[in-house]
Amino acid sequence: MRLVFSIAFEFVALCTCAAGPVQIPGEEVRSKPLPYLGEFLKARVHAPVSQIAFQRDSTGSKLFISFFYRKGNEPAHRTLIVTRDGIKEVPAYHIVEYDDQENLVFRLEGGKQWYEGEGRSTKFLSQFEEANYIFKTGASVPFKAIWAQIKGVSGGDFVLLKFREKPGWIVSTLENPSQPIIEPKGMDSPECAYATADSLIIFGTWRQPEFLTKCLIYRKSSDGYQLSEEIPIPWGSDVYDFNVKTGDALITGKGQFSSYYRFNIKTKRRSRLGFSPSDDVLFLKPDVIKALDEALKDSRKVPGKR
Repeated sequence: MRLVFSIAFEFVALCTCAAGPVQIPGEEVRSKPLPYLGEFLKARVHAPVSQIAFQRDSTGSKLFISFFYRKGNEPAHRTLIVTRDGIKEVPAYHIVEYDDQENLVFRLEGGKQWYEGEGRSTKFLSQFEEANYIFKTGASVPFKAIWAQIKGVSGGDFVLLKFREKPGWIVSTLENPSQPIIEPKGMDSPECAYATADSLIIFGTWRQPEFLTKCLIYRKSSDGYQLSEEIPIPWGSDVYDFNVKTGDALITGKGQFSSYYRFNIKTKRRSRLGFSPSDDVLFLKPDVIKALDEALKDSRKVPGKR
């Protein structure tokens, strides 16, 4: 059964100033706008960095920061894993996704990347025609068969893909990435997706008949996953993050100088949090936030000064 919820029943609480972090007391997590880390990472690897990307585990207990930097004439891909115990650095790939145990959900292998020139004349070149996405189950999909970058599903062994020869996005398992278990009809771009024991929750955007952000909730049954709720979010645009247990999502509004909001998919209530941050906002455990903030603070210390 398909349920569509009208925006008319939504409670909107607006404020004129930025609010504090969104607290999820029962889950012991809170929202954290992630700062630009270019200088911090540059100090660690002693080189300018590129393509900084963030991911968290399903509970907010780990933050993954992926990036690359020039090492000779090739890029060196790295991931920092931030936990309550501090930060560790591991080798990575051009495209990579992690699960809660720090295992690779999928990675892009077999491509060629290299630098030519120095200084302002530097060129960074890539060839991925022979590359493959490799999944932790051992399955693989050619890079050239994929229309857009694969997206992971937080909390579950699923992925979102769009094949060049197929009409739309699909959700599939890691064992059989080309076989859809869900096909969100008409979705132009997935924002993010989350799995629980009995459901899959997908946020995405549709451009026809007009631009619209939606939340789709699929419930698991004996016949597979069935769409049970479709929640339009006409005022929303990008989705930063979502807490599966409380139903709280962090979503930007529309417009050049938009605010961002806390929106609960269960109550359909939203509250304004201030102007939209330029970078990511994720739900993280306080001890992970503390570890990151302390590392950033230490990196700003100047030797010889108090």
